[in-house]
Amino acid sequence: MNAKLRTAIGALVVLILVQTYCSFLTPWILLFFVLWIMGGSKLI
Repeated sequence: MNAKLRTAIGALVVLILVQTYCSFLTPWILLFFVLWIMGGSKLI
């Protein structure tokens, strides 16, 4: 549970940083983030 929480927090930090530098890509980043949560979590 802690590992999953740390992963989620880390992903949110990365998401915020990327949004700061590339705000116009936000919709694509959010889409990737959702897909990563739903399917990519199996890779961890």
